[in-house]
Amino acid sequence: MSHERSVTIQTRAHSILSDVIRQVVDGAGLALVKGPVGIGKTFALDLICDALTEEGVRVIRVTSTPAIEGSIAAFLN
Repeated sequence: MSHERSVTIQTRAHSILSDVIRQVVDGAGLALVKGPVGIGKTFALDLICDALTEEGVRVIRVTSTPAIEGSIAAFLN
């Protein structure tokens, strides 16, 4: 019988995003996340979104393509 254990290390990106996302949930309900490649944004957001979903918060994630990255107008179109 094997027992799998999942260990999550709270990174700086996770800590910051968790605080911001909690404020978003309690307030405006919308956030855009942008930052350098490879700092753990997607990994942290996956964990945060899973936790929020378990709490009953409705989470909708939208991801931009490289073609519209950095252009809010292109993203909204």
